[in-house]
Amino acid sequence: MLAPGLVLGQMPAQEPPPLPHPEIPPPVDVMTPWPWWLLVLAGLLLLGLVALVLFLILANKPKAVVPVRRPLQDAVRRMKDLRGKADVLPPSEVGHGVSEILRRYYMERYSIPAPFKTTQELFPLNADVDKNFRRRAWRERFEPLAELYDSLAYAPLPATSSEAIALVETAINKLEEERLLPDE
Repeated sequence: MLAPGLVLGQMPAQEPPPLPHPEIPPPVDVMTPWPWWLLVLAGLLLLGLVALVLFLILANKPKAVVPVRRPLQDAVRRMKDLRGKADVLPPSEVGHGVSEILRRYYMERYSIPAPFKTTQELFPLNADVDKNFRRRAWRERFEPLAELYDSLAYAPLPATSSEAIALVETAINKLEEERLLPDE
């Protein structure tokens, strides 16, 4: 034990305890198996690859060419194709085809989700009179056609192929009238 009047700073110096091994050998100098210029070349190659990846990611890409949509020409072409097949198709299929072509045209040109709505939803009986002119003109042109293609496609009475051909001709005429309207 310590003498009662001694402070830790006044203790006599002691030697450190002996190590379990006599002496640590000096470190071994490890040399790389490759020359220095090869390491520099590999570093430059790695740096070049990183630069290439960054260039490809950040470089200005050419803008993708978006094909111009021409819903009117597409609808007229499909309607004329249907007219060519109207002789051999049943009138109900012709009526359904006219409905499908016109509904797709409504959606592409006027942004009306026509393929997902019934005829009653597209042309409600209590339509607002104060709607914009383009919507009102669209409705006046195509509402009579909706009654025709619905009567051919869903009517309980059988229709004739001449009625089906007349419906296709009427639809083509209505679409041709659209060409006279200015695009907005």
